[in-house]
Amino acid sequence: MPRILRLALLLSGAILIGLILTSLLSWNASAAEFSHERLDRILQATVRGDRVDYDLLRAKHAAELGTYLRSYDDPALQPQSWPRAEALCFWINLYNATMLQAVLDRRGEGWNPSRDEFAVFKSPLVRVAGRGISLDDLEHQVIRKLFAEPRVHVALCCAARSCPPLKNSAWKPASLEADLAAAMRAFLTDSGRNRIDHRKKTLHLSELFEWYAADFGGPAAVPSYVAAQLAEPDPEGKAGPSALSGYQVEFLEYSWELNAAPADPKP
Repeated sequence: MPRILRLALLLSGAILIGLILTSLLSWNASAAEFSHERLDRILQATVRGDRVDYDLLRAKHAAELGTYLRSYDDPALQPQSWPRAEALCFWINLYNATMLQAVLDRRGEGWNPSRDEFAVFKSPLVRVAGRGISLDDLEHQVIRKLFAEPRVHVALCCAARSCPPLKNSAWKPASLEADLAAAMRAFLTDSGRNRIDHRKKTLHLSELFEWYAADFGGPAAVPSYVAAQLAEPDPEGKAGPSALSGYQVEFLEYSWELNAAPADPKP
């Protein structure tokens, strides 16, 4: 092979490798650089306990929420290629931010997320990578299907009173595992949403555990799942044995009333 041809092939190979490395570096930067700081500021300012101050959100943070949501509508985004924690936080934060915007767009006298046969979840409100999908599609076809993580049910806030409370900061990859564990434990020990009657050996649980029983191992496995989430880890880091074996399960009625914070009293 002529020397000049060998040099040309080597050069073209080097260029190809360089392009591949550039592509990989670009992908890593895309995952690492997508920022949730705006959502973090909004949530810290407007989440009050298990309620949301939608009046304050509208008055002082609506523009920033809009800017944050527009950052998702970039056709170049490819979260399906990102590391698991980064991708899951990306989708959870998108769901919660879109729900906040949906409330601002619809809130009126007596409005709640169940209005018009739950239309808010069926409309293509979610904008991501140049496409529009519904909140239902985002939850069921993306988050649940791709990640098989049952604790997402306490991370997604549907803006109803019985829904798990909205976290007062954005979900972040570095603390995702610890935050999911803490959120599930907090949800299960919140007597307004779940109660355990040890005397009658009955679990009074949120209807989330009925609707999504398959995600928790099936109806018969729900008590074991709850026990595992509440168990203190042993010294080796493993969950302790189930303390709820044989308990019956009853489901609490779900309140779809909007999770709005009470208005500040007039001076």
